[in-house]
Amino acid sequence: MYNENYYKNGKMFQLKPYAEAIHTFKTGDGTIIAIFQGSRGDNPELDFRVKYLNNDPNADLFSCLMLTGLLICS
Repeated sequence: MYNENYYKNGKMFQLKPYAEAIHTFKTGDGTIIAIFQGSRGDNPELDFRVKYLNNDPNADLFSCLMLTGLLICS
């Protein structure tokens, strides 16, 4: 059971500022990982926050990584 303030209907949310995740992933052990739009740097549209939530109804949402100016090459 996940904290319903942060995870509803297969989507993850952050409360301050309120936002829905761009992408939400669920791992094999039940941890939920989500990518949120950030707002820092010269190009805020390139800023992302990665947050995770454990399978505990009392768990808080944790930030584990902020990426600014991410460059993805294929």
